[in-house]
Amino acid sequence: MTNSAWLLDQLQRNLVTRIEEQSPTDKQLLLFHLHFYAGGLLQTGYLALPKSFMHSTQKHPGFLYLRGGMRSVGMVKMPWLERFARLGQIVFAPTYRGNEGTKGREDFGLTDRQDAFGAFDLLATCTLVNPAEITIYGFSRGGPLAVFTAIEKPTARSVISHGGVADLALTYHDRPDLQKMLRRIIGGPPETHPHGYRARSPLYVIEHLRVPLLIVQGLCDVQVDAHHAHLLNTRAEAAGIACDLLLLEGYGHHMGDEAWEKLARKMYDWSASRIPSEPLRDG
Repeated sequence: MTNSAWLLDQLQRNLVTRIEEQSPTDKQLLLFHLHFYAGGLLQTGYLALPKSFMHSTQKHPGFLYLRGGMRSVGMVKMPWLERFARLGQIVFAPTYRGNEGTKGREDFGLTDRQDAFGAFDLLATCTLVNPAEITIYGFSRGGPLAVFTAIEKPTARSVISHGGVADLALTYHDRPDLQKMLRRIIGGPPETHPHGYRARSPLYVIEHLRVPLLIVQGLCDVQVDAHHAHLLNTRAEAAGIACDLLLLEGYGHHMGDEAWEKLARKMYDWSASRIPSEPLRDG
């Protein structure tokens, strides 16, 4: 039996149509390209896991990685996928509709959140995964998707928004370089289309969250300003949401490999304990 056939046996057959094995850079891991259904559309995604899991009868933590960016900008990063998997998790990352030849179009967190919901279902129904130990992680524009998914899927263990957008109207005014794209997707600026921006902003629905939340934010981030993190944290605390804020002094939207390794471990440890016993600090 091939590794692809083995994995197919671990997944819900009505969710997956094709699996192709890829070549990871870490030989202790397995990496696959999947074609799966989400929101009624055939989508693609990438799944990574430790090779040792093939010979294990235990169930393992799942990790849903929701990338940032739009279309070809900010696609799924294989080093990130492998980094998360090396921690002992089964990691799945959807590419979102309209990418890799699939139907539909990304719309920055409205209908394309169905892709994240379907990806969560794929993980939750995998025989290798403990459905009570799934972490939902979103980076940048994936941050809102992570929160929306956690609200929709309250059985998740935790949710992490890393450099995530809290209020899309703020992003519109902070990022002139994104204004044309946002006007095209939403129909106009926040002043004339406020509902389109609010509907894509987790700030206005955070009170519905029932999953512990970790907000990770670089204080030198010029792509998603730290005021997004502070606003979301303040609103979550006011709503009584179990929330931690991890501020990364000296870091921007991205960081080097060594710092990333430390952050990935810190996020894993936080999720494994759901809520840390003491406030998280950088370093």
